Amino acid sequence: MRGAVTYGLDTDRIKARIMRRTYGVKTQIQFNARLHDELHRVWCKKRERFQCRDAFLQYVSAGEEISAEAVVKKTLKKSHPTQSMVNLHILSSEDGNPIYADDPNVREEAIIQIPVDDAMDNQYECEFLFGSTTLEVAATEVETGITKVVEVDFERSQEVGGG
Repeated sequence: MRGAVTYGLDTDRIKARIMRRTYGVKTQIQFNARLHDELHRVWCKKRERFQCRDAFLQYVSAGEEISAEAVVKKTLKKSHPTQSMVNLHILSSEDGNPIYADDPNVREEAIIQIPVDDAMDNQYECEFLFGSTTLEVAATEVETGITKVVEVDFERSQEVGGG
């Protein structure tokens, strides 16, 4: 509570933070036999290659210093061609490099549901906005511009002081 009160009095105080947790999303990525377990390997007809299901796609790693107003954006595609809703699982972990969304130290922070056109090859952008006291995650369906937003608490991550 003290940090939030101090921040409220002096908004220039927090310039950056050392992340206590790794943050990312659950997704499918291209399968890498040297990195991924066969249990996570699935065939993707749309991309005509093997994918790793339930992968943890990182936006920021535990121990990384990140500015208080940093934005990290990635463009993702829906997994299945006939999908009409994307469930974007926001994840965190104490580990610096989690591989899978179902790893033991990974927890789900939130889910964002994004409506997508089931007849199109939709892309959506996922932005992690690292504010001074919270993490805001915004997901936008590129074709329609529909945006959904959730907030995640940082759980008292270590603050790096400024002026």
